[in-house]
Amino acid sequence: STQSTGLCFTFKMADPKPSTEPGDTFTEEEEAEKYLANVQQEGETKSKWEDVTSFLNEVASEMPSEHLIHTQEFTLLEAMSALEIMDPKMDSGLHASKVHTYEEAVHLNLLPKSSQLTIPNLIAVMDKLLNMEVMWFNGFSLTQTIFTCYYLFDLPSIDNRYLSAFVKALFKRSHHIRFMALRAENFEEEDFSSHLYGLDVHLELEDKAIEDEFKQLEKDLVNKKHKVDGTKPPQQVDLTTVLPLQDDPQKESEYITAVLSRVRFSKYFYQIWRDMDKPKCSALPQVQKIIKLALEQIKIIASTEGLGKLPDNVFELHISRRILAGSPPRKIDYLSPSQAFSQLETLLHHLSELCTVTDHKTLYSLSQMFSHISDKNTLSIVRSRLMSLVYQGEILGKYDLTELIKETGTSLYNIPKLYYSKHSLMKPFLLQMGKMYIRTFRVLSMNKARQRRKCTRLISEWSRMTAEADHFDFQISGASAETASAGPHYFGIWTMDITLRLMILYLQIGFELDLYNPHEYFMLFWYLDNLFSQRVQHHMYILEYNEKEKLSVGGGKKGKKKRPNKKVVNLKKPPKLTPFHLELLIDRTLCRGILMFLAVLLLSGKLKEPQFKFGSPELRFFRRFQPFHRISNPPPFNWAQYNQSVDFSKLKVDEVLDGALDSFAQCKSHIEKINNNTAKPPTPILSKLIADLLKVCVSNSLQLRMLKNNKKHLNPASKPNFDFTAHRYFPVISLV
Repeated sequence: STQSTGLCFTFKMADPKPSTEPGDTFTEEEEAEKYLANVQQEGETKSKWEDVTSFLNEVASEMPSEHLIHTQEFTLLEAMSALEIMDPKMDSGLHASKVHTYEEAVHLNLLPKSSQLTIPNLIAVMDKLLNMEVMWFNGFSLTQTIFTCYYLFDLPSIDNRYLSAFVKALFKRSHHIRFMALRAENFEEEDFSSHLYGLDVHLELEDKAIEDEFKQLEKDLVNKKHKVDGTKPPQQVDLTTVLPLQDDPQKESEYITAVLSRVRFSKYFYQIWRDMDKPKCSALPQVQKIIKLALEQIKIIASTEGLGKLPDNVFELHISRRILAGSPPRKIDYLSPSQAFSQLETLLHHLSELCTVTDHKTLYSLSQMFSHISDKNTLSIVRSRLMSLVYQGEILGKYDLTELIKETGTSLYNIPKLYYSKHSLMKPFLLQMGKMYIRTFRVLSMNKARQRRKCTRLISEWSRMTAEADHFDFQISGASAETASAGPHYFGIWTMDITLRLMILYLQIGFELDLYNPHEYFMLFWYLDNLFSQRVQHHMYILEYNEKEKLSVGGGKKGKKKRPNKKVVNLKKPPKLTPFHLELLIDRTLCRGILMFLAVLLLSGKLKEPQFKFGSPELRFFRRFQPFHRISNPPPFNWAQYNQSVDFSKLKVDEVLDGALDSFAQCKSHIEKINNNTAKPPTPILSKLIADLLKVCVSNSLQLRMLKNNKKHLNPASKPNFDFTAHRYFPVISLV
């Protein structure tokens, strides 16, 4: 037993039946005292209690520190996974006696009936529930968020019709969100908690019944608003029969506005998640309209938040201590109302962006969409929603995956359409590529840390597929006499390009996660520059090859039969670059400019590598690029190649500085070409991306010109500063 003066160990010999009435509740101390009193009063002789505290203390004093008496079944594994009693971070039972379950709160008359809530109480409860819903979106469990409200444990007992409809919509959209996240299979424990813990979320609720309930509530509130404002309703309604919302005429109008905005938002928010589940993305245009209406209501909610007054004992923030007694209590910092409403507004904007997913007709465009949404640090439910929209058995629920792969290959890699019918195994190969694309999309919809970890496996899988694709290209080329000695390996280059993109992503996410030290930046941008260069080389080769093919076919005279052996055509001028090729050149030139800027800092002694007692620069190089050393396509770069290519000993600082300025000037020129392309203007995602890249390009150019014109910036006291505010992966470098 536990006494207030300290910990006391007792041994119980027998257990006489205690005399307690049903429904009585006592603390542990009261139960122990009552039990002993009953024993003495009834003259029981079957029980004998002995205080063994001194005996246990004596035994414990003879044991060395960190020793443990245990049975054979209690192994080291059990010891490591055991919860430490009385530790606030581990013991969920600590202070749990002060926390009441729903049944206890009702029995003790602590919980006010929902019908007794005043309008300020109702407003505050609705706002708190929205706040808790946002916390659930942020990865906390239902027991620590939504179900901290006692009313949710017994939905039929809610007799306030406004709160009842609000809670029903909350349950229904939580059902849609949870099942959507489970289907997407892209969240981790810290992203989103899908466990119900045996709680009832009322899956039996019907959409039509909820819609009818909201329709009636909204109609009644609008009529009340017309009556208090003295305006005429759109329909014939006898306003004399309309009852006021509450008793204070001075506050009637603002209270109606506050309650109406919360009722409407709850309805709209529920409709958004419900309609997004409709097949083939058919309801997305309608969802965009609903999101606009919801954004209007959230602004009204934020402006009327001060009208609320939260009643006592409606929320119990520590109720998870009683529901999940076996798990450690997870610390949670609850949001303020303004923070919660701001997050809801941001969430609605992100969902609105998802409604444009049907504008993306190629797999490359869809992958850009995934990267764009991921780069915005969106919630897991947004990324899960995107994944469930994109893949519904078919792409966007209506496009055949193999056909979309063909379109992507034709538009992005210039693969002739006849190329897809040259081999009997083409369809199985395309299906295999489709599965790899879906797996890649799923990884791109994860959080950044998981993306980087999963990328290592994806890189290996795409690399293996590159070898298969090369073999497949060889079979296609050998299948025809006309193409036996000519033609690039389209699928080999395609799969190689995806592998390179994933390798680049793996390195770039490290900047976002702050995994690198500044003295490693030169090595990392050197590797990135080589990866970008390989991508440019592959795509330029295909572009030039196809241009030569057009000229060789069009060069023959009219009426003459084509010869099997085509004449080799030399291009008089480089082929016209598409926006996609310009994107590649922007990345490469910007990366090379930053690399040379870092070289300037190295040559001037501003960027020094620290001397480590253990390890070496070669070992650090190997560890940073370790996943790439496990693949053969593309061949990984080694330490010797790095050392050989970064030898600037024969160059002067001014020469390297001019080279960096040259690279930034080329980058800016490529960006202007994309912006000035009126025939095919950039998409909103691409416009935002190149705008950020332009900021980095111009800012670094200005810094370099300052160094060139005024060498005093290179004084020994100045230190380099790397600012990733403008772009996540390309820094703005300055000396401070």
